[in-house]
Amino acid sequence: MAVLSDLHLSEFSNTSQEAVLRWAVDTLNQCNFDVIVFNGDMTQRGCANQVHHFNSIVAGLDIPLIRVPGNTDRRTEIGESDRSLLFSENRSFVLGSCGVFLFDSSHGRIEMGDRERYLELTRNANLTSIALVNHYPFDLLDKNSQEWLCVVSQDSRVSLAVVGHNHEDSVDFFGSLEVHRIRGLDPDTARGGDPSVACFFLDKGKWTREALEFEEGRVSLWETDEKQELERALGFSCMNQTLDGISWAIENNVEAVEIRGPSALQENFDELNELVKAWRSQVEGAYLSVHLPDLFWDSKIGVKNCDLWNDSIELALELEAQAMTIHPPRVSVADLCDHGEIKNEFLEFKISTLRPAINSSMILGIENLHTNASEEYDSSRGFGYTPQEIRMWIDLLRNTSCYQKWGFHFDVGHAFNNRPLSNEFSLNAWCSLLGREATGLHIHQIAFEGGKFRNHYPLYGWRKGLISYTGILWSWRNGFLNHVPMFVEIRDSEPWKSLKALRYEIGATRREREAG
Repeated sequence: MAVLSDLHLSEFSNTSQEAVLRWAVDTLNQCNFDVIVFNGDMTQRGCANQVHHFNSIVAGLDIPLIRVPGNTDRRTEIGESDRSLLFSENRSFVLGSCGVFLFDSSHGRIEMGDRERYLELTRNANLTSIALVNHYPFDLLDKNSQEWLCVVSQDSRVSLAVVGHNHEDSVDFFGSLEVHRIRGLDPDTARGGDPSVACFFLDKGKWTREALEFEEGRVSLWETDEKQELERALGFSCMNQTLDGISWAIENNVEAVEIRGPSALQENFDELNELVKAWRSQVEGAYLSVHLPDLFWDSKIGVKNCDLWNDSIELALELEAQAMTIHPPRVSVADLCDHGEIKNEFLEFKISTLRPAINSSMILGIENLHTNASEEYDSSRGFGYTPQEIRMWIDLLRNTSCYQKWGFHFDVGHAFNNRPLSNEFSLNAWCSLLGREATGLHIHQIAFEGGKFRNHYPLYGWRKGLISYTGILWSWRNGFLNHVPMFVEIRDSEPWKSLKALRYEIGATRREREAG
């Protein structure tokens, strides 16, 4: 039995999720499984386009497929004819003395219809082993369902349970029943390893487990020249440690460094300038970006925070930076899209103040922002949270300034921690829609703390945390994400520690260069 889970396929083309599903179909067709089961979260939000995209790919399977929806497959209201494509009417499979049953727990409970169908299966006197497959872990189901499953698990024939949803592998017990959690197929969420198919084999009444793994995003297996290019692109944002950061970049041969305008302006300019010159003289390919401060709107005075903005631009020019990172205006969607005078004043101000940078051919990257818990999810929310809004602002800046080196600075953590908009635009959507416009990346981890998800936490590896960077790396390797500097952006910690962890997983590329 092969179990697939948690793919979260979007409707967009050229995504890592699509690549993983096509790989899974091709790989499974070369294997000798009796049945394939998909235990939910096949799609990102269950809209008709995603359902049909999924079905067009799995139609290539040569092995029987049974499937049930997960919670993400229920996010969009669609017609029953489309919805029915996401689950099998027959939720069970019997081969000899072994039975497999899939529960639809996408509403957080086991429905009466599934309970009755399961009991019908158990009346088969020839069965000596039964495997249960469910999307939600049992402890996340409602109390009544847990109590019913507790009774079910006491049947000595029930020998295995497989669940998804949590995006990580583990084995625990529900009473005396062994429960396998599987990390699933999504390259953006599969934690601790490659996206994988969990394979279960029954022999003489005992189950064993193996994994088929999608390895394209595992950087340690890349060619040497690919690893070297990725390592050279890895850098960090100094945040409020400007001088210490540049010093560390000199000592550790880091080519890509970002400084924040407001923090860097607090340093002695001569000392900072000499340190940047030393870094450039010692590190071949040194690339400096300056992160500009936010701009706001005041109904009485217009664009606000102008002095700090202008001083940061002057600093970037004096340090001969190659790029700037720029947030969209800190105004609402309604203000920017419905009030032409606000939009036009921001455009005029930005382009006029950045004209010296434009004249020096500097790269200007517009960074995506993210939702905040206090916001309503309508036009009163902040601007710059979706690929379409970032695209719109870049196009306006390009067309108004007659300058083409405006691009997209991709903050991966912002895109991931962007609910509910991340349900529609996950990392793979951003890469598909804007990856070839990228001028730089901010990379960091997110964590759940104080009752909410927070950004800019340390990275301990490419796949260790709520964000897995396998999909980003796949997009990079396959040409759907520009090969641009990746700045580790960590708050309240030393970013170079995260950089060292990522370099370690790439491999000993520096030794390979020296040996070559």
